[in-house]
Amino acid sequence: EQFVNVDENDIKNDGQAIEGKSMNRFFQRTSGQQGSSNYSLLQKEIDNYLLQNKLVKKQSIVPIVLSHGYGCAGGIFIPSISTIYQTLLSRVSIEEAPVCHIIDWLGNGMSSRPEFQCETTREAEDWFVESLEEWRKAMNIDKMILCAHSLGGYMVAIYAMRYPQYIEHLILISPVGVPSRPPESTEALKNYSWKVRTTFKAFAKLWNSGWTPHDLVRISGPKGKVLIEKIVQKRLFRIEDDNPLKNLLAEYLYHVIAQEGSGEYALNKILQPGAWAYHPLAIRLGELKKYQKNVTGYGYNDDDNIDSDDVENVLNSNMKIDFIYGETDWMTSAHAVKLKQESVIKCEVYINDDCGHQLILENAKGFGKLLGGVIAKGQILSN
Repeated sequence: EQFVNVDENDIKNDGQAIEGKSMNRFFQRTSGQQGSSNYSLLQKEIDNYLLQNKLVKKQSIVPIVLSHGYGCAGGIFIPSISTIYQTLLSRVSIEEAPVCHIIDWLGNGMSSRPEFQCETTREAEDWFVESLEEWRKAMNIDKMILCAHSLGGYMVAIYAMRYPQYIEHLILISPVGVPSRPPESTEALKNYSWKVRTTFKAFAKLWNSGWTPHDLVRISGPKGKVLIEKIVQKRLFRIEDDNPLKNLLAEYLYHVIAQEGSGEYALNKILQPGAWAYHPLAIRLGELKKYQKNVTGYGYNDDDNIDSDDVENVLNSNMKIDFIYGETDWMTSAHAVKLKQESVIKCEVYINDDCGHQLILENAKGFGKLLGGVIAKGQILSN
């Protein structure tokens, strides 16, 4: 199996590194990619499949469903949609044009915003998962290729555990909440300066009280838009300043965030300060392996013995799972690589070049190629 070998002397920056902060974490992120793949390797892999099996022809494929992460909305996928289609259709011949749904989670984006009354992690997960299931029923979708970013990635992973029968391919895009919180993380704070410790404690207090960054934008009135513009400039520094996408995105996100608060208040029910999940995916995703009995094309994982009964096989026996991360993503790919290498689930981990956690926007074309290629590989393996 081929891996992407990353030279630790050739580390690329994302916002914080430019300010000279947290360089040790960048080394950890980069070395964590050593068990990952990328678009170039994915192309070669697909080419090898096509040489063996010739061009894959299909009448149609199941709907592709895309959703966003925290503090965002589905519009972030627009710059990459055409590339997703072009890449997919260059690899798989499909008579009927694939259907792609881009959805905003309940209480986010342009979806309805009911009052958020959840008190527990389970209730907060239900808020998102069960509303997605109601949407699926309304759309009469029997199977889907389900993809989501960050907090959305966490939620679709939970959805797949509850409703495996509706998932053909699960694609987690830099999902939050994968690793367990290491015991030493709390002790590590003691090594920082008084200023850093005080700032973190104040931040944690606000986090635990239910305060969100959206609240700051709202109470800032007209200046809230200026705050969003500054965040877009900082977080998307790889995009040229004269690119119209930046102004459009700032305008879009401001009107998304300034609306009445709703689903955003799930944040402190799902995650602890520091973005550690209360119920990490690393110790939950193994549940999906019993729905992967017939999955092939994932290297040394293909020969795993999977314990599953007849009921589980009827629900699903061919659920494909993939991860996509940014090259300097603070949601390090190392934890997903560990799931792969320890055969917790059958999966592959891909890296989108020249971007961080905002990989969908920072390198939209690269993301579109990678996602389209991952979907194409899934269709080829299902043939």
